[in-house]
Parts: sequence; C-alpha cells; structure tokens
Amino acid sequence: MFDRSAIPLQAIHDHLDTPAAIQDRLRLCGELPVVAVSGSRGKTTVACMFESILRASGRATGMWISSGVYALGERLSGELGPWQRVLLAVRHGELDIAVQEMESATVLGVGLPEGTYPLAVITTICGNNDACLLSQDARVERQAVEAVIRSVRSDGVVVAGADDFDVAEAAAASPATHALFALRNANPVLQRHLRAGGTGAWVENDYLTVGDASNPHRIIHVERIPATLDGALVFQVQNALAAALAAYVAGVAPQHIQVGLSTYTPDPTVQPAACNIFEYNGARIVIDAPKTIWSLRMLMRGIRSLPRRRTMIVSGVFPALPLDDVKDAGRLLGTLGAIVVLHADPRSSERLEALRAGIASAPTLPLVLLAKDETHAIDQMLNKIGADDVALVLASDPERALEHLWPAPVISIDPPARRKSDGKV
Repeated sequence: MFDRSAIPLQAIHDHLDTPAAIQDRLRLCGELPVVAVSGSRGKTTVACMFESILRASGRATGMWISSGVYALGERLSGELGPWQRVLLAVRHGELDIAVQEMESATVLGVGLPEGTYPLAVITTICGNNDACLLSQDARVERQAVEAVIRSVRSDGVVVAGADDFDVAEAAAASPATHALFALRNANPVLQRHLRAGGTGAWVENDYLTVGDASNPHRIIHVERIPATLDGALVFQVQNALAAALAAYVAGVAPQHIQVGLSTYTPDPTVQPAACNIFEYNGARIVIDAPKTIWSLRMLMRGIRSLPRRRTMIVSGVFPALPLDDVKDAGRLLGTLGAIVVLHADPRSSERLEALRAGIASAPTLPLVLLAKDETHAIDQMLNKIGADDVALVLASDPERALEHLWPAPVISIDPPARRKSDGKV
C-alpha cells in the first residue's frame, strides 16, 4: 500500500530506539500505535515536530492534521478514506506509528472510545490566562481535552503541559501514567512530579532537556531549533518540549530527538500561516494567523525579543476576534511596529477604526499605511524591508498571502500612477 523503501533508516545504537522497543514502551501489543494530540493551540506544530522526530529515527509514519492526511511525508487525497488506509497500514506493519490531531468540535461531536490510545499529548487550554479561561471556547476545549485523556489506556501515557495548571491537573487525575513538560525546571508542578519519580521535559541553561530527576538528557540548545526563531518564540519552545517528551516516552533515542527538532521548520504546504519563516533581502519574514488575542500577544512578545533594525507589520482587521479585542490588538501592533501596513474590506470600517484607535494609544506611534488589500499590503512591506529587519504578516487569507511569499516573494504592486488607493491613515 505504502512504499517505505525510500525512508533513510539510520543506524540505531540505543536499545530504546528499535521498533519493538517503541511498541513495548507504548504497550502496543495487539493495539494500533496511534498517538493523539489535543489542546487549544500548538496541536498541528506538535504533531509535525513529533512526526519529524519519528522520521529522523527511521520510522514510517502516517499523520492526520488540520491540513490533511499524510503517509511517509506525502499528502493523500481526501481525509476519512485515506486515514482508514493509514490505520490499515499501521495495523499490518507497513507504517510504524500514526499521529492524529484532535479538533475539539470533532471530539465532542463524534466522541472517542475510552481506553483506546496508548499515548496522548495535551498542549494547553489557556495557559492560565484568566480572560481565556472564562470564554466559551475554553470551556469547549476543556471538555475535549478531558475526553481525549479518557481515551488513553490505563497502561498508556498522557504527556501534558505543566505550565497550564488545568491541563496538568486533568492529566494527573487520569489512571494513565503522565509525563509533564514546562519551560523552566523550577516549575512547582514539574518539580513535584520529578521528585515523585516522574518523567518530564524542561529548558535548563537554554537546553531542551528530557528525562527524570536522576537521569536527564540534554537534547539541543533552543536557538538551534529553527521553528523557535533563535529561541525567541517561547510558544514554539513549548511545542518542541511537548514533541520531544512524547518521543522520549515512546522510546526514541535522544540523538534522534535532536535531529528531528533541528531539521523541522513549519512547512507552508502542511502548516499554512503557522509561524512560517522566510528570508528576503537580508530580512526575516514571519507569517501567522492568530485567532485569539492571547495568542497574538504571545507572538508579539516573541517578535519583540528578536534583535532587529526595525519591525514591519502587515495586518488586516482580525475578523476572528471579538470586536472588543480589536482595539487591544491595535495597541499590540502599535507597540511593536515601526511601520504598520493595514488593509481592510470596506465593509469592515468599524473594525478598522477600532484597530486604528488601538494603534494610536501606543506610547510611540508607528508609521501607519493603508493598502487596498492584503496582496498590496505585502507588496508595500516587501518594497520597504531591508537587511536585519523583521516583518510580521498577520494573514487574513493565509493561502493568498503564502502564494505571494512562498517559495519566493513576488512583488506585483501597481505602478505608482495607479496607486491612488494606497496611502497613510
């Protein structure tokens, strides 16, 4: 069904890193080795990082994430039918492991059988953000996470984020073994877990580390993980911790975890507008599409910590955000950007005004330009960006934005005589 002959099977020296040992670690005798990934954000990235680590160790993988179904790194046409083929291939040994991203709506709408999965990874619900915790979306996500945890076998493993107290508490209540990851070794939840003999992952002296209190393994410096933008994107470091810990408890050797993380970057064809990183004219361009104000805030915090000459931002009016959050988003843009290029549909004038008001409330006002659409806004950014700049494209239409930027940026701006609709706001 699937030809795995092209997979580069690397020499394996660690006894934990053989297919039989991985299956033993996950207690998969007679069961399908399918790993579930759940949480409000980071699911796709964690699934792809985990899959990259598995492939680095020579594993034949299948994966179902938000952009589709994949086998041996290739996208298959369709979803339900191809996923059934992947599961069949896993059952018969043509693929070693499959990874399944769990969308909350699907989990709650269709349901999950309890005690089925040998391993689940839970990223976060709200990261202890009070405003997020009170939202309807958070309540739905919490119910989905609890359903995923219940779907893990009692002799399985739940990998969970200790930086999110709700997630850590839910994992600890499961009859399954739980392993915790946190940004800092000093995290009190992680510390209690490690003192009790548990397994975890954390960052220590800027190195991603996995193991237990008596046997930690230093894996990789966070700045050497390309997806973290030199370690600046903290949420990507958290995603790397989750993927590394999942691989470790599955029995993948530390050296293969290092290779998998160091070679992973968010592929625009697989993860569109998920912190895709491009280089252009000596500058770096990051494209993302945050759906919540707190995820936007985390992204901005990471960009702000990058060394740079200046920052440029391309942004729409955040149609996915409640109107009350749009002004706050504008304030974040104004605080970060030296140049902000806005674009908006004429029907979104109320959102545009809220965004402009937020920008105007920033301590130092950036230069603000208005473009007639997202493509022209990106063009303006490409015409102005220079060496050592950082540009952030907050995509309203990820597919169209990526067509303009990848695999190589293309400027298609109208000649100056025709650019009457562009200008300062």
